[in-house]
Amino acid sequence: MLKVMRESFQHLKWILVFIVVLFVLLVFADWGGGGQMGTGGSSELGSAAARVNGDTISFDEYRRALFYAEQRVEQMYGQKLTPQMREALGLEQQVISDLVSQTLLLQEAERLNLKATQDEVRKAILEIPVLNPEGKFVGPELYKNYILGLGYGTVADFEREIERDLTLQKMQSAMISSIAISPKAAEALYRQRNENAKIQFVLFGVDRLSTPATVTPAEVEAHYKANANRYAHGEQRRVRYLIADLAQLRAKVALGDADLKSYYDLNRESFKSRESVRAQHILIPVSPTAGEPLTAAAKAKADALVAQLRGGADFAKLALEHSEDPGSRNNGGDVGWFERGRMVPEFENAAFSLAIGEISEPVKTQFGFHILRVTEKRPEGYKSFEEVRAELTERFADERARTMARDAIALARTKVEKEKPKDEAALRAIAESSPNVALNDTQWFEKNGSIFGIGRLPALSDWAFGANPQDVSDIIDSDRGPVVGWLEAKRDAGIADLADVKDRVEADARRAKASSSAAAELKALAGNQPIDAVAKKLGVNLEESTVTRTAPIQQLPGDVSPLVDAVLASAVGQTVGPIAVEQGAVIAKVIEKKEFDPATWATDQVQFTESLRATEARRMQMSLLEKLRASAKVTTNDQLLGKAAQPRV
Repeated sequence: MLKVMRESFQHLKWILVFIVVLFVLLVFADWGGGGQMGTGGSSELGSAAARVNGDTISFDEYRRALFYAEQRVEQMYGQKLTPQMREALGLEQQVISDLVSQTLLLQEAERLNLKATQDEVRKAILEIPVLNPEGKFVGPELYKNYILGLGYGTVADFEREIERDLTLQKMQSAMISSIAISPKAAEALYRQRNENAKIQFVLFGVDRLSTPATVTPAEVEAHYKANANRYAHGEQRRVRYLIADLAQLRAKVALGDADLKSYYDLNRESFKSRESVRAQHILIPVSPTAGEPLTAAAKAKADALVAQLRGGADFAKLALEHSEDPGSRNNGGDVGWFERGRMVPEFENAAFSLAIGEISEPVKTQFGFHILRVTEKRPEGYKSFEEVRAELTERFADERARTMARDAIALARTKVEKEKPKDEAALRAIAESSPNVALNDTQWFEKNGSIFGIGRLPALSDWAFGANPQDVSDIIDSDRGPVVGWLEAKRDAGIADLADVKDRVEADARRAKASSSAAAELKALAGNQPIDAVAKKLGVNLEESTVTRTAPIQQLPGDVSPLVDAVLASAVGQTVGPIAVEQGAVIAKVIEKKEFDPATWATDQVQFTESLRATEARRMQMSLLEKLRASAKVTTNDQLLGKAAQPRV
C-alpha cells in the first residue's frame, strides 16, 4: 500500500478499499462456523462499530471503509449501487467482517512483537513524494490539510492507518521468511507453468464405435478395485427428511378476486406510494473536512457548470464529461425515482423543492457539490388493485403456501416425536399419513458438501454431524420448504462400498472401456497415414490447441494427462497416439513447442521462488485467521451499523 502512496498521493483515498478487497480475496467471511461472534446494541458498544477481543473498531472507521467499498463496487459495475445489489453483496456484513479480520491479524502481530514503531511510521510518511517535494517535508499545516482532505478525522487517524499497514506488511514478511521452497520443487513448478506445445489433433469419439461399450459385473468390480481411491470420501451422514414442498403447495392455492381484494384491503398500506421525484445530477466531489482552497475550487467548478446548463447546455453531456458519480454518469446523471428518506437530506430537500426542468444551485453534501435537475414528479397515493394484482397474487399464494407448510411440517414432527420410528419404513408411514408432507433421502453427504435434493443447507448439515442415528431435528427452513431430519446412519472417512457407488463405478468402467475401444479402432483406421489424411478419412477438420500441464484442453474436457505427457515428451513434427481420453481417442501432431530453458530459469528463479513463497504465505494467513476466528470474542453493533448503510447519491 505504501508503494501505491509513494507513486501518487491521490491514490491514498483508496487505502481502505485496497484493504477491503485484499481481505475479500483472502478471507472467508462466513462467521457461522466458529468463534464467539455476536451482536450488541448501543448500550453495550456505545458508538463503536464492533469489539474484537476487547479492541474497538470505531464507527467512523467502519463508515469510511463502507463508503470506499461502495465507491469501488460502483466503479467495478459501472452503475449506482442499488438496495438490491447491496443486499445481494452483503456489503455491510462483508466490510465489518473484513475489518474484524484485520483487527485479529493486528492483535496477533502485536503478540509476536511485529507492531510497527513510530520511527517506521515517520520514515514511511517522509517517503511520500507529495509531502516531501525536493526531499523536504511540507510542514505540519500543509500536512494536516492534506490528511483532512482525504476524509480522515485527524492526523492521528491517518498515522494509525499507516501504522496498521506497516504492521500487516511486517506480519506478511515474517510469514514469507518462514517458508522454505527447495530449488528442485521450484523448478518443477516452473516447468509446469512454462512448458507448452501447440498441437493439431483428431478426435475419434466413442459415438463412432462400431459396437457400443458394455460392461459385465466382473468388469465393474475390477474397475472398482483398480481405481478404489477415486471413490474415497470424508466423514459422512445420511438423513431421511420430511419436507413440506412450497412449490407444490403454491400450486394448490386457489385464488379468486374476492380473496385478492380482501388481501389488498388488509395490506393496503404496503402499496402506498409516497411523493417521489426523478432527477439527474452532476457530482463534483470534495471531502467534508477539506480545506478552504479545495472546497472553493470545487464550488467554482460547480458554479461554472450551473451557468452552462442555465444557458442551454445539455445536462446529460455535461454529466458524462464532469460528474464523478460512476453510478449515474453514464446515464446522463439520472439517479432514477426516489422517495423522501432515500437520499441524504441536503440532496433530497433540493430535489423536492425544484420544479420540473429547473437547474439547482450547487448543493453541498458530505460527498461534494451536486447540480440537480428534476425530470419527473409523482404525487403521494395508493397503487390501484389492478396495478398490483400480479404482486398480490404472488404474495398471497406465497404466504398461504408458507402457512400450509409450517402447519403440515409441525404436525408431522409431532407424530415423529410421538411414534419414534426405528426404521425408514416407519418414517415413511408417518409421511404418508401426513397431508402435504413427503419423505426424501439425502443419500450420503459430507459436512460442507451439497445435500442431494436440497443443496447446501448448513443448519441441517450441522445438526446431522452432531446427532446420533434415529435422532430427530427441529424444523429447519430450506429454499424448498421446511424440513425435519431423521438421522439414518453415519460413517467414518474411507473408501465407499461398491454397492453405494455402483452406478458411478459402472459409468466410469463403461467410459474407460469405450475409450480403450476407440483407441483400438482409431489405430486400425489410421495405420501409418499422416494426421491430415486421418482427418480426411474420418470426415472431420483438424483441430488445434495449446497443451500445458496447468490448463485444460478446451475441446477435450476431463482428464487428458496421458495426452499432455506424451505431447510434452515429443519433438516438433512428431505424431503421438492414439491415446484414450474421456470422449474417445486422440491422435495429435506437435507443431510448435516451448521447452524448459535453463538460461531463462536462471534469470527467473529468484522472482519465481519469491512468488511461490508469497502464495504460501497467503495460505498461512488464511489458516491463521481461521484459527484466530475460532477463539475470538467478537461483538458487532448491528443497530448502529445499519445507520451507515443509508441510500446515497
